[in-house]
Amino acid sequence: MMRIRNGLVALALSMTATAWTAAYADTDPNPWPGPAWKVDAKRGVLWKVVQACLQASNDPRQPGNGGNSGSGGGAAASNPCAKVDVPNGYVILKDNNPSSPYEFLLLPTASVTGIEDSRLWVLDGPSYWQYAYENRHYVTDLLKPPKTARIGFAANSIYGRSQDQLHIHIGCVQPQVITVLSRHMDELSATQWTWLPRMLNRKYQYRALLVDQKSLSVTDPFRALAGDVAPDGSMLRHTLFMTAVTLPKGQPGFVLLDTEADDDVRHGRGKEGSNWGSAAELLDLACTADRSAEAPVSK
Repeated sequence: MMRIRNGLVALALSMTATAWTAAYADTDPNPWPGPAWKVDAKRGVLWKVVQACLQASNDPRQPGNGGNSGSGGGAAASNPCAKVDVPNGYVILKDNNPSSPYEFLLLPTASVTGIEDSRLWVLDGPSYWQYAYENRHYVTDLLKPPKTARIGFAANSIYGRSQDQLHIHIGCVQPQVITVLSRHMDELSATQWTWLPRMLNRKYQYRALLVDQKSLSVTDPFRALAGDVAPDGSMLRHTLFMTAVTLPKGQPGFVLLDTEADDDVRHGRGKEGSNWGSAAELLDLACTADRSAEAPVSK
């Protein structure tokens, strides 16, 4: 259960909702993703999957179940999810899209709409990015022959996703992204966001922020981004990407990448080449990057 960080939470939530009203009232009749957000059936499929996984993990008739699944090991063989971690509040689900044979998703067991849900940075809740990183082996376990690959993690904006249950994509990183990060690592900072060159033939750019820690127990990526874009409510259109890196001085760390959906997308005029705020595009669905890639690979 999420613990309130301080007595100003209610005020912060109110301010965030007010900002969303000002920015999006003309484009969305229900502009407050979060606790009061009404998810329609088409955008609520993943939440139903989470509920099914929880129900299966609580069913003592399921093979391997004696009640709730703990933090170690996977779910029962008949569970839709690869892992159900009730104490830490998340499940790991294999992406069933045939074009994503190596991709997994981390989803909260609580109803959280997405990156724009202010509870992710206002409340002191689960460290979903850390948990996603700890479960990256689900991707590498599928690679044949076994190889070391750079694993990335992505949460899309509300415009760049089809589901309104927070889900962090877990997959291999595009080789070109690895190359760009390697070439520009010395230019990046842990205190301010830095723009990177355009990648993947896109017309827009991503900006980067280093996390100079070997774990995410101190710096939460959602809070790191919200601390830069809030309190104007613009998290609604932002997307976030993370991967482990070797920092310039040789120590392990992480890099965060961010971009935001463009005006055409936000006003319903998005087209091919538009910026949909979808950092999942930085993932390599075929996992073609291996230990021959330019950038050093963090274990």
